[in-house]
Amino acid sequence: MASRKPKIPLEPVATCGNCRHIRPAGDLLYCHRYPPTAIRGDDGAMYSEFPIVQATDTCGEFAAKLNS
Repeated sequence: MASRKPKIPLEPVATCGNCRHIRPAGDLLYCHRYPPTAIRGDDGAMYSEFPIVQATDTCGEFAAKLNS
């Protein structure tokens, strides 16, 4: 049986920029760790959106990016 590559972060820093749950969209980073939250817009309509985070943010749900 072949051995697997170790699961290590790309950088040793546990920030949102190195987390596997981050999805970039242009200049923004969206955290996909949990389902989107409902937000009421200025016009009163409801819509859902993933939280926007900074690459330097940290949280307790960090999961390192996998080697591929």
